[in-house]
Amino acid sequence: MRRLLVLFLFASTVWSCVSGPIYLATKQEEGIRTDYQDRSLKGLYERHREELSELFRTFEEKGVGVYKEGLGYTVLTDDGRRAFYLFVYLRPKEIVFDKHSTRPEERLSTVLTRHLGKYVDLLPRASLSEEVDGVALGLFWPVRDFSQCKNYGGFIEYVIVQLEKGDLLDVWEGKRDLFEVLREREVRTSLDMQEEKSIRVSF
Repeated sequence: MRRLLVLFLFASTVWSCVSGPIYLATKQEEGIRTDYQDRSLKGLYERHREELSELFRTFEEKGVGVYKEGLGYTVLTDDGRRAFYLFVYLRPKEIVFDKHSTRPEERLSTVLTRHLGKYVDLLPRASLSEEVDGVALGLFWPVRDFSQCKNYGGFIEYVIVQLEKGDLLDVWEGKRDLFEVLREREVRTSLDMQEEKSIRVSF
């Protein structure tokens, strides 16, 4: 999982005004991960492949880009306990920054405060089956050199938030604020072409 994210980051680090490799899925077969070594994850995928297809269609209809193999399942281990998470990795067109006029921390803050909530709300409740403990929601965005090219080139940054099922239900039902939840949860990010790290956020 982490190796896949590093690959995305490395492969997307290109400074030019040509389009270069495109890592957005243009069809369901590209957007949904189907290859799992873990037998439990493979079984989870087999039982919920239709829900993943519906999730892809939801984002497609909303015009939200999904990374290649950006929808699927992963397992997290904490103190020996295995927790199964749906992962959703998106690259919204609306999120793009100029590297000369923004700092990495500013970009991350903007994504968390202005954009993340919208995509949490877009997650269908039906995607949270009884077998899933939460959602790892990732947002990826390009940082470009607007003085050279606004549409291509640059590098990719991202943030991934791990939200437990109870967190999401509380946010959707208005029982808790998303920012309150984020302060308690792990946030993983890669900024300015640096390696991924876990951080604690404050608002």
